[in-house]
Parts: sequence; structure tokens; C-alpha cells
Amino acid sequence: MKRTISIIIFISIAFASTACGGNNTDGLFTSAIESTAPATYPTVAADALIIYAHTDESQNAYSSVPTALVDENHYTHLYLHPGNEQYGNLAGNISNFAQFAYADGWIYAARGNLYKLRLDGTERTLLYNGWPESVHVVGDWVYFSHNSPVGISKIRTDGTDFTRISTESPVFLNVVGDWMYFQYTAADSQGRQFTGIAKMRTDGTERTSLAEGRANSINVVDDWIFWSSGQGVYRMRTDGTERMQLLDAFVNTSIVSGGWLYYSDPMRNLFRIRVDGTENTLLGEAGAIFTVAGDRLFFIGDNGYVYRMDIEIMETTRIRNVQTNNIQNLHILEDWLFFRTRLSFDSPFQFFRIRFDGSGSQAVLED
Repeated sequence: MKRTISIIIFISIAFASTACGGNNTDGLFTSAIESTAPATYPTVAADALIIYAHTDESQNAYSSVPTALVDENHYTHLYLHPGNEQYGNLAGNISNFAQFAYADGWIYAARGNLYKLRLDGTERTLLYNGWPESVHVVGDWVYFSHNSPVGISKIRTDGTDFTRISTESPVFLNVVGDWMYFQYTAADSQGRQFTGIAKMRTDGTERTSLAEGRANSINVVDDWIFWSSGQGVYRMRTDGTERMQLLDAFVNTSIVSGGWLYYSDPMRNLFRIRVDGTENTLLGEAGAIFTVAGDRLFFIGDNGYVYRMDIEIMETTRIRNVQTNNIQNLHILEDWLFFRTRLSFDSPFQFFRIRFDGSGSQAVLED
């Protein structure tokens, strides 16, 4: 995902991620618009926005963007990565099956068909008819998996140039730059099925099997692939080397964010562990469905309410007061939390959005 703006990037290892009270969301740091820049920042115009982009554990890239290019009432969500890589979706969205992706003011929704619409549900346009399952946006291409027929395809964000890439049926698809990573299913000479992790160019070439075995919640972050299975949590390089087990425990869902891997166990407890396998910490009892945005974790409680956990102060707040028993698929899109639910057992499923503080609840898309 990228903005169609040009910026100059400066590299500094001296700035802390909290230098300006900014947010940290899956590799993203942003500061609020200031009339003047603090003295420790690079010199910028009075009508500019300081933008921080996490590059690795020790470096931050920063630049300024004229406020005319952004909404002055909100943070700019500019998604930058090491080596100019472009990520098609957030890690938390992928672990929630990536039914939505966000780029440049538009939502791309894999619901029955592939749609393009605004954050408030307006200006909906059909891009593809054929049961897409997950969706990712890199540049002006939308990549998606689908099951009718089975495969991976791409289409431009304006709905042109539909291209079939592969006939494989991927699970937990990640699109990073010109590579795709996913769980595949294949059969041996006796017809016995097995699963594994593979990567492939976005043009369908250079397919490579990287590992065998079940792989849930695949998250590709920098040069690492993280995944969970019935036997624990693992990581390896994107070329398949340096494989190691981070955790020996059964994990339901895992999400990588801000140098941590968050995961839930069968008892619906939520933990986090450093991406190097250290500091395994219990955060609390929550729900099996959750997602992460910076230092905030959102989850569905067993009682059907939506909660926000502020991780650094370990404070949990109920942010949706409408109780249901069918909330599914939490997604972070810009500064909104999206989820799928229905208000009663005889009503259709709908996708709702709410602000991170629980305000602004609105139905956006009906199944």
C-alpha cells in the first residue's frame, strides 16, 4: 500500500519511536500536525506533517509532507518499509483472513464479490465477480485469492487488466513487493495431501516451497516469515533459511506487530512474545478473535462485546455496548475497526465500523 506522493526520506538511529507522541502500527510511526517542528526534528515548514516510518529495531526514517495532502484532523497513515517494500495488508488483517484491505482512501472488500468502496460504504464499485477470499493492495494492483474458480489473481484498482496468476488455493496469503507468501495444499504420488509454505513472484514465476507442515496466521515482516501451528510458533527467513521454533505451545491465532508476536491459546488467553522468542508474557483472558494496532489490542469477549486493551497500562475498556453472539473478522482500516456481525439470528450479516474509542458505529456493507 502506498500514497501517490513524493517524499524525501532521511535516516537516523537516534530518534526514539515515541519522540513526538506518535503512533506505532505495524512499522508505522506518525506524529500529529504541529504549527512548528520540535528542535530535535529536522527543519520543516510550519504547514508540514512529521512522518516516522519504522525500518528495523534501531532505525527510523522520517520526512515531512505538506498538510494540504492530508486530513488535518487525523493522522496520516503512510506505510513505509525497509528496502522500499510494499505490503499488501496489515498483519492483523491477514490473521483475520484479509477480507478487507485499505489504500489511498479506498476499501477493497472480498465479500461475495470483490468491491471497491469508501470507508463509509459509499461509492461502491464491483471489481470482480467470483467469490474472492482475501484481498491485498500493492501499488495500483489488487491481489486476491478466490475459490470460484480456485486461484490467485490480480486486477488494477480501477477494475481493468484482470490477470490470473496461479491455480493454487492459498491460505493466509501475504503480498510483499513483487512476492507472494502463502500456505499451500498438495498431494504426493499416493494421493495423500500435505500442506506447507511457499513463495511465488506476483507474475506467477519462481514458485518455491519453503517449509512443510500446517501454517496458520502467516505474517511476513521485513525478511522474516512467522506462523503458528498445532505444535507452536515458528519463524524463518523469506528464503527458507534460519528456521526456528519460538514457542512450544498450541496457538489459535498469532499476529506480529511492533517487534512482538501476539497470540491466543485454546483457553482464550492472550499472550505476547518477542519476535526473537524471549519475554513470553500473559496479557489477560480475552477472546479467540483479536487484532492489534500499535499499543492497542482489540478483541471480542465471550459475552459478545468488543473491547480495547491498552497494552502498556494493561487497561481494558468495552468500546461497543451492543451485545451479539456472532462478531467475526476484526480488521484495522485507517483509524477504524471493522467487524462482521448480525444484530439477531434472523437478520443478515453486516460489516460495521467503529472508531478506536467506540464512537461512530455504522453499518458499511451487507453480506
